[in-house]
Amino acid sequence: MTECELEAHRLSSRKSVAKYRLKYPERVRARARRLRAKNLEQHRARDRKYSATRISKLRGTAAYIAKARKDRLRIYGLTLENYDEIIRLQNGKCPICCSDLGLGNRRDPVDHDPVTGKVRGIPCRLCNLFRIGRNTLDTARAVVLYLAQFEII
Repeated sequence: MTECELEAHRLSSRKSVAKYRLKYPERVRARARRLRAKNLEQHRARDRKYSATRISKLRGTAAYIAKARKDRLRIYGLTLENYDEIIRLQNGKCPICCSDLGLGNRRDPVDHDPVTGKVRGIPCRLCNLFRIGRNTLDTARAVVLYLAQFEII
C-alpha cells in the first residue's frame, strides 16, 4: 500500500467508526464501561496523571478561575451580572453578620432554598456554614429561647 492509499484507508475507517458510534451509542458506552472495569487500575493511574499535570497547570489562571466561578453560579441559575447585582443590593456585606464579603479571589457561597432552589442571598462563609447551614427556623427559635432563659438577649 502506498502512503496515499494508507491515508485514504485510515480516513474511511474513521468515518465508518463515527457512523457506528452514532448508530449504536448504547453499545459503544457498554463496551467502554467493560473495558474500564477490566483495566480499572490503568484508567485510575491515567486519570491521576492527567489531574496532576493538566488541571494543576490551569488552576491558577484567570481563565480557569472565571470559568469555575461561572460554572458554580450556573448551578443556581445565576449569571455573573445577577451575582454582582445581589452583592450590590447587599452593599458588599453579609446580610446576617454585616461583615464585608471577601470579593475577589475568595468565593462566597450562594445561599438558596433547597426545596425551591430560589437564591436567598450571598452570606459570608462563616454565616453560611454555621448560622444557616446547620440551622433551620426551628433551631434558631430554640437558640433564642435558650438564651432568653439566661437573659442574654
